[in-house]
Amino acid sequence: MSRNDGRPETTPAKKWLAYSGLFLAVFFWAVNTVIAKAVALEIRPLALSFYRWLIAFMIILPFALPHLKKDGPLIRQHLGFLLILALPSVAGYNSILYFGAQFTTATNISLVAAAMPVMTSFFPGS
Repeated sequence: MSRNDGRPETTPAKKWLAYSGLFLAVFFWAVNTVIAKAVALEIRPLALSFYRWLIAFMIILPFALPHLKKDGPLIRQHLGFLLILALPSVAGYNSILYFGAQFTTATNISLVAAAMPVMTSFFPGS
């Protein structure tokens, strides 16, 4: 069955995959918050952020490598812009989260993280 309105057909399997991805994203952010609070006084915030991204890099690299090879020239062309986006949003956010975990509860951290999409919508151009 195909639609004539130009929209892609949504199968139950695609819906299940989409909802699973949304669930896993929230689950992993929650686990990140709990782990941050649990080790806040044992591991320095920047070290925790570094090791978190190192582990994520090692897990994702085998899946991403073919795409990185194919899109390498395009990535190199925009590398400066990608770094400008990555440093404050990825490295900065997690480092601040881990630093804050030393002083507040996991619940407060989760509330701030949950409010971020709403806060982002207040920026011009969003």
